[in-house]
Amino acid sequence: MSLTFYPITKELYDYAICHRTYASDPLMQKLRRETLALGEISEMAIPPEEESFLSILVAACNAKTAIEVGTFTGIGSIAIARALAQSGKLVCCEINPQWIALASKYWKEAGLEHKIEVKIGPALKTIQDLEEDLRFDFAFIDADKENYENYYELLLPKMRQNGLLVFDNMFWKGRVIRPEDSDKDSLVLSRLNDKLSNDTRIESVLLPIADGVVIARKKN
Repeated sequence: MSLTFYPITKELYDYAICHRTYASDPLMQKLRRETLALGEISEMAIPPEEESFLSILVAACNAKTAIEVGTFTGIGSIAIARALAQSGKLVCCEINPQWIALASKYWKEAGLEHKIEVKIGPALKTIQDLEEDLRFDFAFIDADKENYENYYELLLPKMRQNGLLVFDNMFWKGRVIRPEDSDKDSLVLSRLNDKLSNDTRIESVLLPIADGVVIARKKN
């Protein structure tokens, strides 16, 4: 079987991220600069192509309710919130108030604060404490890797039929292929990739963009 694959060079990657909607958005450029100024931890931010990808997915599924597990400085939340219906609602789960303080500044500047509800604290407890009848059209999981499967199992019953769950970092820089016993995050993500591809409750695909992104559609 022949494979269609072209190695991505730095030049080609730069070309790709320039050819997308919002590529020249000054607000997002400013937020990215402030995020990069944080140093090494800025690697937690989603890359530009994933930002646009999230917006397109949210808009395409006509999402009205969404949840983000792991908000960091707010790049993903802006991508999601701006694509929601005007009356839509995004629940942001973040454990660090410092990141929310930064994100909130940009939500307000973008005119999106009315769409966003912040839940500060451990995300597992936040999800468990959500209203029992609350249902989501879209979920983005980008938090502590060791709890990815727990987030999935808690969120799946809260997703509407055909709702989308998106998981970030599912390549984990390639370490999921042959995870070492000492690398717990790689082991967790590798097992979850196997589980998602065989879970009859969903239809899923692992896409080679950013650091590997899984999209899962809830069947029923």
